[in-house]
Amino acid sequence: MTKTGKCGIIKGVDYCKMGVRAMGLRDKIKSLFRGDKNSQNYGREYMANPKNNTTMAAESPMKSEIITNERGRQYQKFTYKDGNTKVGQMYDTTVLTLLEAYDTPSMNPGQKIYLAKVGWDNEDWTKFVGQEEVDREEEIILEVDVKKLQTDPEYQKCLMTKLLDARKVSQLLYEQGMKREDAQLQCGIYVGNVVPDSRNGGYRPGFDRDIGRTVHNSREQEDRRIKYERKQYEKSIVAERRRAEEIKRKKEARARLDAEIEEYENGGR
Repeated sequence: MTKTGKCGIIKGVDYCKMGVRAMGLRDKIKSLFRGDKNSQNYGREYMANPKNNTTMAAESPMKSEIITNERGRQYQKFTYKDGNTKVGQMYDTTVLTLLEAYDTPSMNPGQKIYLAKVGWDNEDWTKFVGQEEVDREEEIILEVDVKKLQTDPEYQKCLMTKLLDARKVSQLLYEQGMKREDAQLQCGIYVGNVVPDSRNGGYRPGFDRDIGRTVHNSREQEDRRIKYERKQYEKSIVAERRRAEEIKRKKEARARLDAEIEEYENGGR
């Protein structure tokens, strides 16, 4: 081996020249992001060249379709897959199906009041386990601008991820909607709407208290409360029965253990 300074030539390969070429390549790669004067705007020129820019448009998180039930009735279904789920959130997909529009007009231009179903699931997980239906569905009432829900990405995101956040919807339906006189917010199964955010721009969730009170005090909501209370009572009966069976099992196990201890002590005398 013949040494040349800090570089060397081994079996005819000049590692010194290879090192210089490698360093030059690294500097060019860095210049893609740096764009300093030493790079002669190499990075900006590279990115500005359409031949070098192969970035594809991101796929829309919203999908809409018309579904038909067994009786031939059609409904509009929206599926939104959120790419920015929160820590601890067990779902990444929100599914909204508009069942029926009410005749009562909305105070918000372009919006109608709908009876709907909302569901949440984890699309990747359901594919993995082979499950097709959403994990959980709730019947709700909300105000929707269908045109914006089909075409406006900001409106879509606000409605599907903020207004229809699973935890918030559950709190409205059960912690408030199933109460009678002592509800802090009268809502029944009404979860609100999406309105322009005049302060920050874009959209924010809204709530029409008049609609909330009407739904909360409706005969249909009282029927839901009766069914809910009956179901909760049945659950408590089942829970009490299981508790009694568990106590009985533990008493029997303790009696057997006491008998074994007594037999051991008598045999040891």
